[in-house]
Order: sequence, then C-alpha cells, then structure tokens
Amino acid sequence: MAWLDTGTQDSLFAGFNYIYTIEKRQDSKKISCIEIAYKEGFIARNSTKTCQRSWEKASYGEYLNNIANERIVTRQE
Repeated sequence: MAWLDTGTQDSLFAGFNYIYTIEKRQDSKKISCIEIAYKEGFIARNSTKTCQRSWEKASYGEYLNNIANERIVTRQE
C-alpha cells in the first residue's frame, strides 16, 4: 500500500509517474480501478459496463470492457 499526496502540481505529476510505472511493470493491470470492486463483488457486471461506456473512446474503456466480459466468480454470484 502506498499513500500519494497529490496536493501540488509537482506531487500530482510524481504520483502519475509512480502509477504509470507500476502499471507498465504489471503487464497492463490497473491500480485501484473498478476491476477491484467488480472482482470483489461490490458492484455488478452492469455497473462495470456503465462505467465502460463513459470511457469507451479511451484505452481504459477497452480495459473495462474486457473485465466486464470475463466470467468472474464474485461474492454476489
């Protein structure tokens, strides 16, 4: 776990670089995104699809679409 204070432009940029670097090293797995809530059963598949539509023109939208289309056993199922 890491806490990133992003109260200034410099610290926001440093936080962005940290997240970007970690995600690149993890082979495209995202940090702290909707995927976690979905896989833990806190939100349903349709909520993931709704969020995906908000991001459909970005690579994150494609990522969420892939997550929503996977068969995942969650606490809700």
